[in-house]
Amino acid sequence: MGNPRTGRKRLRPVGGEHVYTEANYSGALLWRQLMGTTVLESGLPIQAGLQVYAHCLRDRGGGVAVLAINTKKLPGP
Repeated sequence: MGNPRTGRKRLRPVGGEHVYTEANYSGALLWRQLMGTTVLESGLPIQAGLQVYAHCLRDRGGGVAVLAINTKKLPGP
């Protein structure tokens, strides 16, 4: 069953809210909930097709959130 306004399919409920399968929505939701304003060095070398972000956790002292995004295109069918 999808959201009638957007047509997105629901993946599963998390914390009383439904997470949609679209990567942009899920990534933005996780970013908002986890990533604080202090940016850290990820410690990984820059690589084509990989973006890595490290931030202090939002509203939690001493924690770190790391987000890795694979931007490589998959071969078509």
